[in-house]
Amino acid sequence: MKLISIIQVAFALSAIGANLPRHSQPDLLSGTGPYPAAYTQDDTLLNHTIFSPISPPPGLKLPVLLWAQSGCTRNSTFFASFLLEVASHGFMVIADGDPDGRDQPLGRFYAYWPFPQGIVEGGAWIVKNAGIGKYANVDATRIAAAGHSCGAIQALWASAQSEEIKHIGVFNSGILNETIVTRPQLEVVSKTKRPIFYFLGGPDDYARPNGERDYSNIPASTPKWKGNFASGHYGTYLQPHGGAFAVAATRWLEWVLRGNKTSAAYFTTTANVTGTAQGDRWLVEHAQLDKLKVKPI
Repeated sequence: MKLISIIQVAFALSAIGANLPRHSQPDLLSGTGPYPAAYTQDDTLLNHTIFSPISPPPGLKLPVLLWAQSGCTRNSTFFASFLLEVASHGFMVIADGDPDGRDQPLGRFYAYWPFPQGIVEGGAWIVKNAGIGKYANVDATRIAAAGHSCGAIQALWASAQSEEIKHIGVFNSGILNETIVTRPQLEVVSKTKRPIFYFLGGPDDYARPNGERDYSNIPASTPKWKGNFASGHYGTYLQPHGGAFAVAATRWLEWVLRGNKTSAAYFTTTANVTGTAQGDRWLVEHAQLDKLKVKPI
């Protein structure tokens, strides 16, 4: 089991801003969206990090993204620029782990086999706390789960265990070939009814073949979208403001969690024109997106 775990990880390798606690980061990397963001922690949610607008205006609802890390590490700030960019467009991101992976039993890059407890715990916590006190702006009826590489497998598993998760995002990931270990993960994909979006890194993304296979195994009736952006396994996450992957991720969340029609058109427009995924050089495939109906907020 330990050997399998190592192989798996190697492959997959005014609400809050009123009183920002330790580990917050209101700086030049606070995103390009209309609501500058920072990250912080809450003592009632151990081993998680919250990325959110610093001073969301009254009346702005914040849907939630539950995020799991590359390699299934618990270093929540490895893709901080990417997550801050997403948050700055009006979302709360609850990332599994602590800033820089501190306080973990095995240090900075503590990795564990892709069980989904971190995402499930984050979802249960925000359902309990949304609409109360400093989280009054949070809308816990609109929750998506996503992750990068091994973290995306955690998001998939969490979606099978948490009814609160309504949408799934898979970033640069695909489940390993079938074994007694991976069979339950493959079954989640083959049975999911939740809308699921795949963001892959093109020919140089070593997770792409398995991601393509998983996409093809999604039930025919499930809304799904797949895009490839030629960038390799680590995409553009480490670029300023997360690059092209942050743009696509934000558009995805604006559609599925906020009901934004312009962002919906970003994914559904087939023409290679400005303001669409294809215009941004994504190679696109999708099915059943006409079933995806979201009430705007």
